[in-house]
Amino acid sequence: MSRFLLVRVGLRSVGLALDQIEEIVDLGDTYAVPTSCPALRGLMLVNGHLVPVLHLASYLDGSHCPEAPDPVGVLARINGRKLCLEVDDADTLLETEYLSVPPGIDLPARAVARHEGSLIPILDLNRLSGDLMDQGASV
Repeated sequence: MSRFLLVRVGLRSVGLALDQIEEIVDLGDTYAVPTSCPALRGLMLVNGHLVPVLHLASYLDGSHCPEAPDPVGVLARINGRKLCLEVDDADTLLETEYLSVPPGIDLPARAVARHEGSLIPILDLNRLSGDLMDQGASV
């Protein structure tokens, strides 16, 4: 059995594996920085450290983050670095078996899980981090 956090991003739900999640935070003030990644909102101060904030729905859709921030941040540790994932909601922990990603899932998923009759993609945060590095955003 694998445990994941179910988060809502835009009109979809995705899962984040708990082994990379540190905490859920209220998204406070963010500081805009120059970036080539349109989904990177900027930086925020977490426990005395500046952490990049990625608007997850915009990243998954390939769009710019909206002007108004979403209320919740999920602080993740990816390859030894912290990243705050900006989401609409994150309040459900689930435990289930992971399944192989079927054809047609066009998200950076490492697996899927069944929840309430739907397949929920479990995002591959290492791949997400690699995509950001390829775009020139240091995470």
